[in-house]
Amino acid sequence: MRSTHAFVIALLVLLITEASAQNPFLKKYSGSYYLLPFGVDYPNESSEKIIFTPDGKWTSTSRPVDDNGVMAKLPVKKSGSWKATEGIIQISYNEKGKPVSIDFMLDAGLFMSTNTYLQKILITDPVYVSKYAGSYYVLRDQDKPTAITTKLFLTKDGKCVIATPNIDDNGVVSSAPRKEVSTWKAREGLIQVYYKEDDREKVMEFTLSDNVFQDRHYQSLKKIPPPPPPNLYLKQYAGTYQMLTDGVSATEEMDKYVFTPDGKVNWTLFSTVNQDGSISKVPEIKQGTWIPSLGLIRMFFDIGDFDMSSGDLMTDFRLENGVFRNGKIYLKKVDVKKK
Repeated sequence: MRSTHAFVIALLVLLITEASAQNPFLKKYSGSYYLLPFGVDYPNESSEKIIFTPDGKWTSTSRPVDDNGVMAKLPVKKSGSWKATEGIIQISYNEKGKPVSIDFMLDAGLFMSTNTYLQKILITDPVYVSKYAGSYYVLRDQDKPTAITTKLFLTKDGKCVIATPNIDDNGVVSSAPRKEVSTWKAREGLIQVYYKEDDREKVMEFTLSDNVFQDRHYQSLKKIPPPPPPNLYLKQYAGTYQMLTDGVSATEEMDKYVFTPDGKVNWTLFSTVNQDGSISKVPEIKQGTWIPSLGLIRMFFDIGDFDMSSGDLMTDFRLENGVFRNGKIYLKKVDVKKK
């Protein structure tokens, strides 16, 4: 008797395995889904939950709401069979003695019929959580992130931080974004990010298509590039310099540059040209930035209508024999004595 029972179980397992092998889409699309009507973006406790098994069978449970908004006390159960091909799920069942068949077509990461769609209930896969973890921009109809772009920070432990810019009534973006700590799940080609809105838990679902994660609202995820490594030359080349010309003796009134390790530079001009053409000896200070690299100091200033007694503005100085030069012009480092 036991051997007969074991034989039956083995036969059923073999049949299921063969069915899945013959139709790989039964295995690919099997799992748990919410069956939601159009216009309903998120499931609730009354939503129908449908489970597709690789042997081509499905079952569902729901607690429908009547015309008065009262939810059924006992769950309603249904069952039937299903088929699958590339991008298509077809479910079949009997309703009031008549056969019913519904096709769901894959579109923007969701299987959709004429008036309902299937939303995957994700069982997270640690392999893909680790693979997809990272920092992302959430982009909507835009090629590049802006000051109002939402950011997602997905960690390998399944935690998520959603950073949304704060914008006041005048459209001014606050420096500190609004942050929500949440969770996320992933499996191959799919990311679900959970968040709260109006005290309800909701989900953003992104499906991998053409190497881009996209949702059905035309939002996409773009990796936030890592910050550049620290510029070691900012500290190495920082200091106070005078701008000198070959063959000209240095004086206290030579242009002076103060380069600081934070990438800022103060440029002091001791002689400037007035609007009437006369020379002013009142020092003028212009603030800018500088970016050094190996053997190079590069300065950036917003000159505007700032008049100079000199001609062309020189911004690039290359290290030659221990001195930063631009032709006959060079920068001489000044030892600033501490008082």
